[in-house]
Amino acid sequence: MEFRLKACTRPGSRFVMAASVAMLCGVIASAAFAAGRQGGALPAAMPPWAANDPLIQLAASRFPDLTGCELIVLHGASTGAASSCAPQNSKIPDALRSEASNDPARGSAWSSDREVRADLLRWLFLDRQARQYLDPSGVRIRAARIPDRVDLHNFTIPVELEIDHSYLPRGIDLRGAKIPGLRLLNSYSGQLRLGAIAVTHDLDLEGDAFSGVSYLPGLIDLTSAQIGGFLMLGESRVTLGAAAGQTAIGAMGLSVRQNASLWGLQTDGVVDLRNANINADLEIEYAKFLGAGLTGLEAQNVTVKDALIWNKVAVTPNTIFDVTDARVGSLIDDDKSWPHPGKLYIDGFVYSRLTCDGDNTLPFTEFTNCRLNVASRLKWLGLQPSGTYYPQPYLQLAAILKARGDLSGARRVLIAGQNAQMRLGHLSLAQRLWGWLLWATIDYGYESYWALLWAALLVVIGGVFVRMGHDAGVMKPVEPVRKQAAPLVYSLDVFTPIVDLRLQRNWWPDPTKSGTATLLGRKITVRGSILRAYLWFHIVAGYILTVLFVAGVSGLVHSV
Repeated sequence: MEFRLKACTRPGSRFVMAASVAMLCGVIASAAFAAGRQGGALPAAMPPWAANDPLIQLAASRFPDLTGCELIVLHGASTGAASSCAPQNSKIPDALRSEASNDPARGSAWSSDREVRADLLRWLFLDRQARQYLDPSGVRIRAARIPDRVDLHNFTIPVELEIDHSYLPRGIDLRGAKIPGLRLLNSYSGQLRLGAIAVTHDLDLEGDAFSGVSYLPGLIDLTSAQIGGFLMLGESRVTLGAAAGQTAIGAMGLSVRQNASLWGLQTDGVVDLRNANINADLEIEYAKFLGAGLTGLEAQNVTVKDALIWNKVAVTPNTIFDVTDARVGSLIDDDKSWPHPGKLYIDGFVYSRLTCDGDNTLPFTEFTNCRLNVASRLKWLGLQPSGTYYPQPYLQLAAILKARGDLSGARRVLIAGQNAQMRLGHLSLAQRLWGWLLWATIDYGYESYWALLWAALLVVIGGVFVRMGHDAGVMKPVEPVRKQAAPLVYSLDVFTPIVDLRLQRNWWPDPTKSGTATLLGRKITVRGSILRAYLWFHIVAGYILTVLFVAGVSGLVHSV
């Protein structure tokens, strides 16, 4: 020691000694500070794998009393190892929900050692030092309890986050966040605030049909979310409780690059997909809408590149199917999933293919080769709100039928549309009279051959009347030398404006005469004035039916 002190008296040694003392003091101060931050050294019971984990050591300096579950989650985050917080004697991962002690819906009763603090997760993703230790495979949390809301809104999260079979009563807030992928599986969670989130890959909020389902008591907000992969909500239960009948999944303006699947969804609210853009399929199959309030799908202005699947859906009298102004590649549905009368909104709904006769098993390539059940689809159109008339749904269905080559079916649909307009459209008296005439004669121009049938009937009736007029002596020759004309030929000559056999110029009823004739064994009085009035009607009807027939055939009146 004496030697060391003497050495310090040499020239320049004072500076070296001062620097050494300063460094020593700094080390002592840092150690004391760290000890004060962590409340002491690392927990004595910490297993060796945790004591040697730099991420755990860093977290222990910030968060005292790390729980066993937090140690597991941190170690998994830094090494990519599994992060299950369930008891060691449980049946994880095969049948976690089969054990009542591991049911996420009962997570409030789990031990405190299974708890993960939301602040710890926030620090894990946002702290610059902590992020350096994160394994690229992401953070995976299983069978944990997170009592507080996980608030990561408006931040960029570097790795995927997966939470499985966990209890999150206050939900997650990722509004405006950017994240590679998010998976909340088989968990009990409060509200999910995911508005304007940007997910590079998949957003998976589904349950497992075998080991459990996701319980989500409250709104899932996906407004303006951007999903680069798949959106999956299969086997999820979204329950609003006291707020039943309102929006359960709010996804207005959602964008999904792949499929959006709500397979097996159960909810007592409305799925709002207004103005959403799905770049593949929108699948709502085996879903169940529950409760006495408003439920169903609101998808006005939605765009689905491939198929909108609404199949095997359990509906209530208050379940709506609103696809007003939506555009989809195909509509795959079945009549048992159709809403109740008045709950179908399809004005402006554009689709290029339909399920054939309720058979949703046919591949898309066969949809253009099968026949649609026109009667069934007309029943479907009849489910629109009563007292309203929209022409587009009829024109759209008719266009599909025409494209398949079913011209007869297309005409049936268009006629049904005109009939609906006559019943429900705001037409003037003149328009209704004209519509009635078109319906009675040529089915609004879609069945022009009816004019020929009416013409044939009137020609026969006219021939009978002319024959009776001859028998009763009320038909007089215009020129005495003319012979009596055949009644049917005479009737045809009078009726048809484009045929002139000059017979009506030779014979015409005498309005001053009357007589009797026999018809079907009965004596009937025939008056020349009445017969003349009928022949005037006969001429006018001939002109009208001829014009309507030509207009219908030429397409001047509606035609397919």
